Amino acid sequence: MLEQVHANFREWADGRGKAETLISVPASTLITLDSKFVQENKFKDCSVHGTVAASLVLNHGNSERVYKAWESVWPTVADLQSMPFTWSSKQQDHLPPPVQVLLKHQRSKFDRDWLALDGRIPETLKDLYQYYWLIINTRCFYWTHFKKAKEAARKGKTLARDDCMALCPFADYLNHADEGCTFHYDTKGITVVCDRDYAAGEEVVVSYGTHSNDYLLVEYGFILAENKDDDTKLDHLILPMLTKSQTNLLEQHNYLGDYTLDRKGVCYRTQVALRSTFTTAKKMEQFLAGEWDGEKDNARVNAKRNSILEKFQGEIELKLAEFVEMEDSAVVNTLNTRWGQVFAMIEAVLGQ
Repeated sequence: MLEQVHANFREWADGRGKAETLISVPASTLITLDSKFVQENKFKDCSVHGTVAASLVLNHGNSERVYKAWESVWPTVADLQSMPFTWSSKQQDHLPPPVQVLLKHQRSKFDRDWLALDGRIPETLKDLYQYYWLIINTRCFYWTHFKKAKEAARKGKTLARDDCMALCPFADYLNHADEGCTFHYDTKGITVVCDRDYAAGEEVVVSYGTHSNDYLLVEYGFILAENKDDDTKLDHLILPMLTKSQTNLLEQHNYLGDYTLDRKGVCYRTQVALRSTFTTAKKMEQFLAGEWDGEKDNARVNAKRNSILEKFQGEIELKLAEFVEMEDSAVVNTLNTRWGQVFAMIEAVLGQ
């Protein structure tokens, strides 16, 4: 039955090749802040995301809703269980610290939207609201051609990126990969153009952008086995090492936090932070001003980096051992995979 629903929805799709328009969706079919059923509801201080989710809840019982056929192929509640947002607190506690930071931010956005509704959606419908909120989170596209965004532009202002969004029929069928079809949008709508020829039966993919697996897991509920853009943060390891004076110095020079690791090494911000742990404030000021290259201490920076990574690698080994003892489940498999990927990043750097 479900397969037939999907077949009915995409029966118009023909074969396409490289540089050809795969999908063209007129602006009138998008769900945006300008959609009629959304305009019927005003929620002060609620984000665009939260407003559209609330409007979908309030329109849920309308059997004549124009997007009904499209909605029938959206992920189910069960499908969304791959998102850490839906996991138990105990399961979330097993996530890598950088993922927990992203998840906390996502939760705060949801909670802020829910509070902004000011009781307009009853508590009994909170689960339905959460469902639609997550649907939007996983399926929205960047879009600035709606009234509120245009008014802001006329005033020389821009809306927050999170508020520039739309739901786009059929285009949300396409999954993410490192490289894939490209999106184009203008006042007329959204088009998806093939990046290459695809063989019959081969999955057509798009690129959502440059995202780490930490981000993909929280925002979309999946991770890629191979992701050339993958990285992770080391803030939870480095920030606690810093003294108050070191923290202040790094903050003054905009080098506090956002410490990144990938398979090639650690970012320059990380190197600066590590250097600050054994360098005098005066020397650090000279280094940051470009008056001292610090080259003679580079080996010490690398040694500090390796020491931290080796300790973290040991902690990951203990974490992976925990998963072996847990009952097999999709959540445990995801946790095991992500921690394993972080371990592999560290191993690649230590092996250089």
